[in-house]
Amino acid sequence: MMHSLQNRHAVSSRCMGVGRSHSLRVCRAVQTADPLQVVLGWAGSNKIATDKLAVANDLATDVPVFVAAKDLPAGDAILQVPDSAWITADTAQKSAIGKYVGSLEPWLQLALLLLAEKGQPGSSWSQYISSLPSQPNSPLFWSDEELQLLEGTQLLESVLGYK
Repeated sequence: MMHSLQNRHAVSSRCMGVGRSHSLRVCRAVQTADPLQVVLGWAGSNKIATDKLAVANDLATDVPVFVAAKDLPAGDAILQVPDSAWITADTAQKSAIGKYVGSLEPWLQLALLLLAEKGQPGSSWSQYISSLPSQPNSPLFWSDEELQLLEGTQLLESVLGYK
């Protein structure tokens, strides 16, 4: 099975980054010299076609992001990622740490798999993992002062439930 990142509207390669903020834009916060090129290398090693992607600076932030390489019609797949290239709880359970993590929450299985694979230089995930931010931008890691900005929201309750 393949997962596709599709545009819902016609995309102009000049002005719009690739779709969902939780998919490709996460690569912006990477600490490597050229994080988007690292992701493209990982995609190439997984035989993922990237011919419809280009790197350009975001118009609002001037940060490098993935954009459509050319104008695309609505519904055209920008990127197709096969199941074998996704890190999921199932991936964790089938890995060397699977027998130790199977009863844990899926998010914790993923975190432990990333840690285990990060320690394996020859890992098939090493390029992808090296492109991840060293510190996730999540309210779980925010200071008490930053958390005060969430006062009165359901998100604050959820975050405090994990702290």
